[in-house]
Amino acid sequence: MNYSKLAPYYDLLGWADFTFHILPHIRSFFRAIGSPPERYLDIACGTGVLASILADENIRITGIDINPEMIREAKKREYSIRPNFRVADMCKFDLRSQFPVTGCFYDAINHLASEEDVRKAFRCAFLHTEPGGYYIFDINTPLGLERWSPYCSQQRNRFIVTQDGTYDKSTGTRDIKIEAFVKDSNDEVRYVNEMIREKAYPLSFIQHALAEAGFRKFAFEPFRNEGTVRDAERLFTVCRR
Repeated sequence: MNYSKLAPYYDLLGWADFTFHILPHIRSFFRAIGSPPERYLDIACGTGVLASILADENIRITGIDINPEMIREAKKREYSIRPNFRVADMCKFDLRSQFPVTGCFYDAINHLASEEDVRKAFRCAFLHTEPGGYYIFDINTPLGLERWSPYCSQQRNRFIVTQDGTYDKSTGTRDIKIEAFVKDSNDEVRYVNEMIREKAYPLSFIQHALAEAGFRKFAFEPFRNEGTVRDAERLFTVCRR
């Protein structure tokens, strides 16, 4: 299960900061459709950072994540409108409701292990999106995972974190080893580690799987508006049901 050990330290170690790269794309999308939606389904919501920001904009959030530890952290936040969080698998969930906008970010699609899992995730997103509504997500491309580089980061004396990994071009997978030494509130240093696998899927497959799920229109744009779709390392995707 991804980030089970690191969930309590996820925000501290800086991964939640990626939210502020996602937000310009989401807000641009909201402007394009005329206004923010009244309700939003946050698939793979993690620790609830995106949910908290959107809730402050008077959007009612439902958030799901497969990781109970992530949901536990998300529930600890302060919210202007309290989201409805629950533990659920993005490939097989049924909330018995639909949303005008459904979203899935933090390269959660890349954490799916097979094409069949991606198909299931897209189908679940489709079933939870209102007719005429939208499904939005980001995804690392094969080029993006191939070019990903490890790094070491530290913030004052609170933590040291390292990431390292290997990329298998034949399978499009990157195995990432994360190790961190974190000083907690009692000034005790804790060691935590996690192994993560991400898989890249060709754009042609993503297009086919979205159409197969039932989405009738979809568009892709390079993340941060750099380069073209063909040579992008990450894509922001908008799908219309």
